[in-house]
Amino acid sequence: MTDKAPEIRRLNDAFRRSFIGGHVVVTSGVAALADTERRALLRSVRARSFRQRQ
Repeated sequence: MTDKAPEIRRLNDAFRRSFIGGHVVVTSGVAALADTERRALLRSVRARSFRQRQ
């Protein structure tokens, strides 16, 4: 079996940055936020850079 982790990581990062090619699912707590707060939170998620932890 080949290591699919790099490809999965690439696809996850691409989706997180664009929200294109999948479905964004939020918790009830996030859904309950005011529109401006929810938009700010999702912008923050899209802008975040995740690095692999050792």
